[in-house]
This record gives sequence, C-alpha cells and structure tokens, in this order.
Amino acid sequence: MRFALLYAVLCTSMFAETKVSSSVRYLSSARIPAHSWAYLGVTVKNKGDKTDQVKLIFSPKGQRNITIWEINLTIPPHTQYRHEEMVTIGSTESLNTKTYINGHLVSTVSSSESVIRLKDRNDQTILFFEDNDEPSFGVFSKNNGFGVPVVNTSCRAANAPYHVAGYDNIKLVIICQPDFSSMRSRQFNALLDYVNRGGTLLFAEPKGTLAAWNTPLRKLIPVTPLRIRKLEKITSLKDFKANEEVWPKGTDFLESLPRHGRTVLKHDDFPVFQWSRYGSGRVGFSAFYISDRHLTKKNNPTFTALWRHVVSYRSNSKFVSSTENKKISMALDTITGIEIEPAEKIRKLIIVYMVIVLILAALGILLKKQSHCWGLMALIAVFMTGFIFQYSNKRMEKLGNANATIIEFKHESTEDASSEQLVSLIVSKEQKMDIYHDDMDYKMRALPPAKFSYNAKNFKRKLARGKKKSKMKNRRATFGDVERGKDEDFRDPMKLTYVDGKTQMLNVNMRNLKPHMFSTLRSYSPQNLSPQFATVKWALDGPQITANNIKFVKPKDIYLVCENGFFVLELDGQKITIRKKTEAIKTAEIKALRDYISSGNLSAPLIAVIRDTANSVDHSLIEKSYNIQARSISFYPVHETGLDEELSLPNQRISFKLKDVLSKQLISPLGDWLPVITNHPTNYIIDAYLPAGFSRMQIKKLTLEFLADNRLHNLNYKFFVQNWQSEKKLQFSKIGEHLYSLEVDDYDQLKEYIHPANGQLKVVISISQKTKVKDPVSAARMNKWTIRTINLAVSGKLKSPNMRIKEEMK
Repeated sequence: MRFALLYAVLCTSMFAETKVSSSVRYLSSARIPAHSWAYLGVTVKNKGDKTDQVKLIFSPKGQRNITIWEINLTIPPHTQYRHEEMVTIGSTESLNTKTYINGHLVSTVSSSESVIRLKDRNDQTILFFEDNDEPSFGVFSKNNGFGVPVVNTSCRAANAPYHVAGYDNIKLVIICQPDFSSMRSRQFNALLDYVNRGGTLLFAEPKGTLAAWNTPLRKLIPVTPLRIRKLEKITSLKDFKANEEVWPKGTDFLESLPRHGRTVLKHDDFPVFQWSRYGSGRVGFSAFYISDRHLTKKNNPTFTALWRHVVSYRSNSKFVSSTENKKISMALDTITGIEIEPAEKIRKLIIVYMVIVLILAALGILLKKQSHCWGLMALIAVFMTGFIFQYSNKRMEKLGNANATIIEFKHESTEDASSEQLVSLIVSKEQKMDIYHDDMDYKMRALPPAKFSYNAKNFKRKLARGKKKSKMKNRRATFGDVERGKDEDFRDPMKLTYVDGKTQMLNVNMRNLKPHMFSTLRSYSPQNLSPQFATVKWALDGPQITANNIKFVKPKDIYLVCENGFFVLELDGQKITIRKKTEAIKTAEIKALRDYISSGNLSAPLIAVIRDTANSVDHSLIEKSYNIQARSISFYPVHETGLDEELSLPNQRISFKLKDVLSKQLISPLGDWLPVITNHPTNYIIDAYLPAGFSRMQIKKLTLEFLADNRLHNLNYKFFVQNWQSEKKLQFSKIGEHLYSLEVDDYDQLKEYIHPANGQLKVVISISQKTKVKDPVSAARMNKWTIRTINLAVSGKLKSPNMRIKEEMK
C-alpha cells in the first residue's frame, strides 16, 4: 500500500553558501499511522572554500507524539553530500527544520508541501555502509532479477544507528568501505546486536573487510584475511550460472582462510563466499566487491546472479518493536490480562439457550398457548441478558485498576545478548498516567497496530468508501483535549520524552479497556557466557536435536521454529525430542504467539522456549502495584548438520514467494476463489525457495502436498517443476490422496531445475476441466477453486566440489 505526501526544504547559508535540502514522504490517509517508518533524505552542497560543520534538526509541527531527528554532517569545500536514513513519523503534515552551520543558526523553516514514500513493511531494504564519495551501489536499483521489491539505502559510518532499533525493517547490511574510526562503541554494539537478533550482514569489499578486522566487528568476520591481490578472472563464478568475468585491469581479491561456517564458492582454495551464524543472525564474506564498476553494466547476468545469492540470506527476525503484524496484534488483544472464556463453554451456553427456546416454542404450538410461551421466552431472554452483564462485571472486578502483560524476547549468543519487552497495558477506567523505565539502556518504542490493508477485502471496501464524500467524515470524540476517531484503524500515538537518557511517556491517555501497546529494547554483554547452541540434523527419518549447554528453566512450551513452520518439542531434562504428532493448542494466547513465530521471516531454524513469569518481580517498567501477568519467550540459535550425506528438508523449511497477481490471490490470507473458464489447461507458477545455505543441494526427490477446494469437483490438477531458464518441465506423480512425488535416479537430472545462486524452484500447477463447460456463466460457477494447503519437501545431498563445511561452533 503506497501513498504520497510531499515535503521539501531549502535553506541557504549566509556564511559558506551551503545549500541544504531534505525530503520526507509518508502515507496520506485519514489517520496516518503513528511511528511508521519513512525515508528522510538530505542533500548538502558546500560551494565555499572551507569545511563546514552542518547540523540539521527536524521536528514535527503541532504534533503530540514529539520525535526530533538531529543530523550532524562535515562537508568539505566544493562537495555535495547526499544522505538518506530511515526515521519514524507520526500523524503530522508538516515539519519544522532548523539549520546550524559551524554552530550558528542560519535558518528556521516550516514546511507543509510535498515529496517521498513510506517504508513499506514488504520492502526488502538493504543498507550500505559506505563513506566513499562516489559509491557504486546506486546501480543496484537497476537489477530486476530478484522477484521481490528491493530498496537500497546508504549510511556513513558516523551516522550509524546508536541502537538496534535503528535497524528495524533492514533485511541486509552491506559493509563496503566505511570510515570505522568515526564510529563509537555504542554504534558497533548496535550493529552486533542487529546480527545477534536475527539480522544479516555481508562484508562485501576487501579493503573494508581488512579495516573491520581491527574493530569490534572482528568477531563477526567468518574468515581470517591474509592479503589483497589483483585478479583478472574468477572461474568459479560459472557455478552460479554467471559469466566468467574478465577484469582487464584486475579486481581486488582478498585471500583468506575460513574460520567457521560454510564456504559456498571457492577460487584456488580461497573462499569467494563464506557464511556463518552469529547469534540468531547470519554473517557473510565476499572476497571481491560484487558491485564494482565492471559488474554494474546494464543487464549483466553476473551482477544479477551474485546478488540473487546474497539477497537469499536477507531474512531478518520480525519482532514487535516497529513491525506491523496482524497476528501479534491479535495475540496482544488476547493476553491483556482479561481471561476469555473458551469457545466450547460459550458454545454450550448458546446451545442450552436455543434448546430452551425451541422447547418453549413447541409447547406453545402444542398447548395452543403461544402468548404465554412468548412471554416466558421474553423473560428468559431478559434473564440471560442480565446474567451475561452481571457475569461480565464480576469478571472485570478481577482486573483491578490496571493490568500489564509483558512478553520478553531474549536472544543469547556467545558474547552479546539482547532482550525486548513487549508490553500491553490495559486499564478499567479512562485516565491519564505516566509510564517510564528506570534503565537508560532500555529504549522505549511505540508499537503500531496492524494495517487494515492486511485484509485485501476490507482494504478495497475502505477505498471504495473513501471515494464517497459523504462517508469521508470521521466522527470524533475527545478526552484530555486529544482528538481521536470513533472507529480508528490506528491507536493514539505516543509522546516519547528523554530525561537524563531515560525514556518516559508522560500524560498518556489511557482509554478504558483498550490495550495500549509499546515495547522496549536493550542490548548488553553478559559476563562468562558459554556457547548456547543446539544442533539439528535433517536426517531422512526426521530432524534430530541435540542441546549444548542450554539451561531450560521450567518451559511451558518449546518449539523448533523454521522459515515456513515449526515442530513441537518435548524436554526431558536436557534431552530434546520431536513429537511425532502435534498436540492441540490449549490456550488462545499460545496459539496466537505460535502463529506469529511460525509466520515470521526468521533467520531460522531457532529454538523458541515459552515460559510463564507471572510471579516475576524483575520488571521495572510497570509500577509494582499493577497486577503483572507475564510470559517470556527465549530464542536460541541452532546449527545444522547432515552434510555430505543423505538429508531431508521438511516442508517447514521450504518457503514460497509469490510474484504474479493470480498466484498471490491463490495463497492469500483470504483464500480467494478463482474461476477456470477456458477449455485448455490453465497454468500457475509459484516460486519455492530452498533455505539459505542449501541452494547448491543435489536433490533426488521432491514431495508436494496440495489440497484445493473446488465447489463442484470439476477440475483436474497436475504438477510440474519447470527449468528456471526455459519451458522444460518434469511432472509429479500422485502417491496419496493429497501427496505428489517427483523422484529421479541421478542427482544431475534435477540440477538444471534449481537456481544455484538462491535455490529457486518453479512449481507449476496445471488445471483443466473434467467436463467441458462452454457457457462462461456456468463455467465460473462450476470451476471456482482455491488453494487450502501447499507444502514442498526435498531429499538429497548437500555436496559440491566448491563447497567446504566446517563446524560453526565457537
């Protein structure tokens, strides 16, 4: 969902003719969601003969959720500098801009005009760390071979985020040639914490990697650098279906030795691409710069193939600090501290009530005393209504004045760790209150609720209603001099205040029985941490897990979380086993949280441990007088084995990415019904992707699970896997009611059907009619269908002459 609102500022320096312009673009809607991500672009040009220190301060005009952005720049003479960073915006339409040059305020501008675009949560944003005056990453936008929207932005080392929250929605960080000497320790810690929490980082430039070796980022680099030499040719690139590039003047190549992780590509026994795990995230190394000027020629297949491989590792853990996710919002609404009766109990109550009504109606007809029976039914209805209200009041008395639910996300690693507290605060009476945190290391953030665009039907209805002026009026109610809508898609924004480095929210308007949600983030370096990793082996008879030095304390639920699903685990002491059969979910909140975990784009696999911490007194975020009902979730990264031997990747590890409109409708959250009205087979192509690190897997067997609904059972389904370069196909055979298999005798038979750079598989669904229906109206009625389930599992070997495996344990 993209909208536009344009804003531009132009300030002229009286001292050195320094010109400053900036722009912000965000969603234009009846109510702009508070704390949404947007791009703040700044262009500074110094026409003078001196180096200037420029400070830009942006603040919302007339906005109650005040957030101030300050940017400090050092501009050499006759230099133009462009900078773009991501900021959070509220519901204002204008910004105040102050420009300081060499400490002097030279202009104050209020702008309410136009420019830019909101950060969409579906964008694949890549952040380049680069201090080069003429970076070549700009040509990255020319690449259209990814199949997903990719947005790139840049950041100088001095402007790197000071907290992990600055990396929200960043899928991949590329380290080029930043000036590490301008970075402070907190900026290094924020970058380390980003990777530890599930982010992906690539050391992409040889000189930048050597410079990082002398910084705290050294612990991330998966190789030991030796020397840089010039290469004219890298022959192993052809293994990624790329051209055998020749650099006439040579390109920088960093010779190195693998430290830990997986060598995906080699040249003369030196790693070309090396990947390893750090905490919950991934770290990569490239021996040469894959965006140098030689490779950035238009339509260069080598450039596309190399970046397809890198972007396949882009997954970033989606947690709740700034990510708008409907599932987690629904989960919060179920765990606000109000105990909700189970559906079975409510169903029984309704059944009893309906049985009584039917009995009375039957007696009235048989005894011919309808008026008496109608009167008795009316009395019973009044009694039931009064009983429901009285029962609700009794249940609400247990809530007390205020109730807080706190969910903790802890990310443990060998050297660094981080935690996040997700808070849902609910009060029984409308009031104002102050919320604060005593620890300055915790950064408090607002949690926006879900976008209504998640539901496409509701989104279309709202757009249709928006075109009618008579329905554009939004009824308003007021409390505490704050205007709010009656039926808002977005809850009231928050005003964040920093006092002595501590985050506070003062005079928060708490509406009765409406959850107020926010989160806090903290990164730290605990002492004497031992490696807390588990090992998972993807054997043909099912995954096997071994825990190493993990101290589980009374877990309520424990799961193995994968990219596309999960396994329910059992814990016996320190021994973990996988249940053969998934048991029913016992509580609504655990179901909602589990749905959120399994649907997230995690740097999987991970072990998720859920605990009850209702009696915990460690939370300083909420006053002690409040009734704390809390749960905590701890994520533990795992290592994978089963290499150089037969292995099986279950369907929970295979992800589907939809690119064409029809496929998106087929596997949408709504399950839209599509008609088949042609007399010839209709084909749908859905891209399946092997998990990151398995793109070079030699596959021998594909198993497809497919379940679809067709109202009149008039459709036949056939399945194929298609060559990623041509129209050549191989067909699946049916082996069960909803199971299809494709098995080959030789591993090389399926080699050309898997993209070697990112493990892409094209699955083709071919649909034809059993009975030919010529009438378009009847065909649309008889042949409407939708997908209910689609899963893919693969079996084979992970072995290649250019692949070297080492244990990832530290």
